[in-house]
Amino acid sequence: MKRSAFFAACVFPLAITVHAEAPFDFDRTPGRLPKTVAPIAYQIDVTPDLEKLTLTGHETIRINIRQATDTIVLNQAGLHIQSAKLTRDGAAAAVTLDEAAQTATLKFPRILPPGDETLEITYSGTIPATPAGIYYDDYKDAAGARKRMLVTQFEVADARRMFPGWDEPAFKATFQLTATLPRALAAVSNMPIESTTPTGTGLQRVRFKTSPRMSSYLLALVAGDMKAVSAQAAGVAMNAWTPSGREEQARYPLEVEQKVLPYYKGVALL
Repeated sequence: MKRSAFFAACVFPLAITVHAEAPFDFDRTPGRLPKTVAPIAYQIDVTPDLEKLTLTGHETIRINIRQATDTIVLNQAGLHIQSAKLTRDGAAAAVTLDEAAQTATLKFPRILPPGDETLEITYSGTIPATPAGIYYDDYKDAAGARKRMLVTQFEVADARRMFPGWDEPAFKATFQLTATLPRALAAVSNMPIESTTPTGTGLQRVRFKTSPRMSSYLLALVAGDMKAVSAQAAGVAMNAWTPSGREEQARYPLEVEQKVLPYYKGVALL
């Protein structure tokens, strides 16, 4: 084989046709929930009781009615919905829960025309030890004392265990979370704390800033006797949280994050 032919065979061994990935299509994305209604923004207010292991909640969800309907279907798992109504006129829905399908069906007394509405839901539930949804974790601190931490694990479809909602990745919305917790506990979520207000005996309401538009499984809430180790990289403040007394265990992952974050920030700017 001549050198020129050999070079051509090595460099251009075959012709490749490149196809661009199809853009995201909400209506064609597979899922179990009907797409007649979609969430826009959640305001979720939860009060976990770490002694009784119960949860009460109230949420206000701005929704978009995409097709006229008298029925809204959303996810829930193990929750009890006391009431569901529209803010505009107070129209209350009849609620049917399906634990096998992990859904709640809200049937309204009238047809909801296309457009934006605001839905209010009051509900309650339990806090199990099972590491799915919202749960508790008991551990011993460095002195051997028993401690309890509140944790969430929503991936891939367990946000529905803390609040009713559209718990499928295609249904993206913003989230503002407020949690009423013992004052002695540190609270962490996806977003920085916006405000902290004392309320009740030894309690405080911690309100976090509104998240970017995202899927429900990305939301998080952790509360416990924790301390943070802080650092900064690429102009971004970083915290690594650990149970109090174990801060040294956070230093190595934080150092790794300091090295990695500038790379990802650079890639994002390309």
